[in-house]
Amino acid sequence: MNKDKQAFVYLWMDFKNKMKYLGSHCGNKPTYTHSSVVMESFTMRNKPHYMKRRILAYGSNEDMIQLEHNLIEKYDLIKREDYYNLANSFPFPSGPSHPRYIHGRTNDPEYKKEYNQRPERKEYWKEYCQRPERKEYMKEYRQRPEVKEYSKEYKQRPEVKAKAKEYMKEYLKEYRQRPEAKVKAKEYEQRPERKDYLKEYLKEYRQRPEVKERQKGYMKKHRQRPEVKTATREYMKEYRQRPEVKTATREYMKEYMKEYRQKKRALNI
Repeated sequence: MNKDKQAFVYLWMDFKNKMKYLGSHCGNKPTYTHSSVVMESFTMRNKPHYMKRRILAYGSNEDMIQLEHNLIEKYDLIKREDYYNLANSFPFPSGPSHPRYIHGRTNDPEYKKEYNQRPERKEYWKEYCQRPERKEYMKEYRQRPEVKEYSKEYKQRPEVKAKAKEYMKEYLKEYRQRPEAKVKAKEYEQRPERKDYLKEYLKEYRQRPEVKERQKGYMKKHRQRPEVKTATREYMKEYRQRPEVKTATREYMKEYMKEYRQKKRALNI
């Protein structure tokens, strides 16, 4: 890397909100945007049309950090209402004392994951997403042809489909355990139109050839289970002892024997 372009100081201008943000980047990556936690988050690929960046200077990491500090201090940007800047800590702490230090890497993915789970970060993001200007921007952003095309292609990726399926599975499992969800589900199942639908659906479902075949195979295996055989024997033993069953059996046998004797008599003749 060219020592004269190890880092740069930049100035973002938010023409929509009439705000600015001064910062520095230790690197010469042109697609880098900013590190502000207050200003709208975006990438160069989806940069809003009202956001413009100006590179103020290139230089070594130390020089650019020092320049950023001097400019913020000179123009007192932290106290100005037209700047997003919130702090000016220089020189920056290094090593384990750095607030974003994890095993020597300040941009470690594990750190970012942990950082986004912090209550204050969640609270800020929740409030930020509710801002009218944010909602208006996202509404306009999603209508862009290139965004629609990318979103359509992204959703068709196998890994994305698998991840979405797994997420929905876990989410629904957790959602169904919520008290309000249980009450809502119970109320929904009691609706007359829901009961009528299930009745018609099950009637049609049981008539499907594959369902009949599957049910037939299942019942065959089911009856062969030792516990089912034992339960069946116990049930039949108890069933035959019922008074109404004994009466019905006697009546049946009486009619059967009467018919049998008539057939036998006719054969003898």
